[in-house]
Amino acid sequence: MSSAHCPRVLLADDHLLVAEALKSLLTPEFDLVGVVEDGRALIEAAEKLRPDVIVADVTMPHLNGIDALIR
Repeated sequence: MSSAHCPRVLLADDHLLVAEALKSLLTPEFDLVGVVEDGRALIEAAEKLRPDVIVADVTMPHLNGIDALIR
């Protein structure tokens, strides 16, 4: 990927193994700015970190990924 702009990615998944696997896949090509474990934390992190891309699990505690992304 061009060094001019490496997309900033926020990852949301409540399963540690899945999150770690995605983190290892994304890190070489993207700037991973955060990893969160539930929908509420996803909303807070997105507002604070302003990522270019959000990769979110659909089923997470407190608020599912789809509802979190809509907010």
